[in-house]
Amino acid sequence: MSEAEKKRRLEYKQNRKKWILIQGIAVALLFVLAFTMFLLYSKSNKTVYAAFAEKGNLDYQVLLKDNDFYEEDFLGEDQAYVTSLIQNILAEFEYKTAMGIKDVAVDYTYRVDAQLVVTDRESGAALFDPSYEIIPATKKSVKGGSIAIDEKILIDYVKYDTLAKEFVTKYQVDDASSKLVVRLQVDLIGRSAKFTKDENISYFQELSIPLNATTATVSTAASVKGEGRILLKNDDCSTVFLVLGIVSSSIDVILIGLLIAFIYLTRNTDINYAIKVKKILSAYRSYIQVITNPFDHEGYQILMVSTFKEMLAIRDTIQSPILMNENEDCTCTQFMIPTNTKILYVFEIKVEDYDAIYAPEPVILEDVDKEELSEALATPDIDLATVDFDEDDDKEEDEGVEVIGVVWPERAHHNKVYRYDPNGELLEKGDEVLVPSRDAARNKDIIRKAAVAHGNHKVDPETLKHPLKKIIGVVKRKAESILTSTDENEQ
Repeated sequence: MSEAEKKRRLEYKQNRKKWILIQGIAVALLFVLAFTMFLLYSKSNKTVYAAFAEKGNLDYQVLLKDNDFYEEDFLGEDQAYVTSLIQNILAEFEYKTAMGIKDVAVDYTYRVDAQLVVTDRESGAALFDPSYEIIPATKKSVKGGSIAIDEKILIDYVKYDTLAKEFVTKYQVDDASSKLVVRLQVDLIGRSAKFTKDENISYFQELSIPLNATTATVSTAASVKGEGRILLKNDDCSTVFLVLGIVSSSIDVILIGLLIAFIYLTRNTDINYAIKVKKILSAYRSYIQVITNPFDHEGYQILMVSTFKEMLAIRDTIQSPILMNENEDCTCTQFMIPTNTKILYVFEIKVEDYDAIYAPEPVILEDVDKEELSEALATPDIDLATVDFDEDDDKEEDEGVEVIGVVWPERAHHNKVYRYDPNGELLEKGDEVLVPSRDAARNKDIIRKAAVAHGNHKVDPETLKHPLKKIIGVVKRKAESILTSTDENEQ
């Protein structure tokens, strides 16, 4: 294997590993990104509520007229009262609410009304139900989500009782009941950027007092919910996290597919060969003895074995070790079992069509006229004996970059030796090649036919002033010239 072939082989494998590594890193990073996005989405997409609490309380006292029976001027709650002794009723309406978040603006309205209701006992329909405004509608706004209402109202019982009696007496509505309902009505709207919608709350408290009766029992009613909760918006970023997670995971799946395809498509027979050898070694290392020097086949009858399993069966039968040797170029590995009867069982793994795998790619010059190519090929053969060049200009080194030296006889170039990349060709002095060059006068790339003055050799990279150009191809070998000359002389 030439140095150029070894170089191309190494470059191919290194580039393949590099691209597999780059794609693998990209796949891993996208996986981490997708996982992170889905994790953030799951955390931000939880249903969140804010606590809500409201509390209402209605207290009252029945204020009495002067009388000879009660020592106190008033009676407390939850009693029966003689209506003829009632002067006024003192009611205290209290309402409080609080929301679990601070950045809430609350607009609320409350009012207190009194309604006198005379109903027909048989049908339950209202006969007379006028309303009276005690506290007009009051609008307020607060921030923080907490409000508190506390209103004390003195209800003139005698006034409303007299009005009910007059209606019943005047219209002789004997089968009727009368009552006074005093009601606190609260309507509020809570607004916050965190709410899914504005929170609307309605609340009432009622005090019901019988009228036009000998005795009365006062009752209360309210719509207090106690504790509740308000649905909050999810984080606005949750949708972004979800979209990014889906996009990154989709791209990751595509990259995984591309990576698998890349690994499969770039596995040439050389790489497959190395994989096969590595698999056998890793699976049967204890059965194999690696030898560094080639096995001497002389005197042995060689029997080729088609599979490694057959080699294992032979080993088990004759109880002999399996020897393994790989050639210097790492293109062929032989597994051998020698016997005392001079039979050598051989199982071989090698790179198929090796020469075609790392064949040099043709050099393509852009903007080169076909006539110029023909002109270059038509250039007379160069006789190195007529060219005065200095062979010391291209001193050979033990290690370095592989080059060839070429010359053309034009005086303008002072018979100087020019270095070129042999492009995988093994050349010797006297071979003729096509090389790319530059026509400074016409400022364009051209092709020249040149003679090899120095065959393949290595030079110190530091001596190279410019990147090496590769030869385009071989026009004629020295050996061909000799044969042609010999034939012509014989004729």
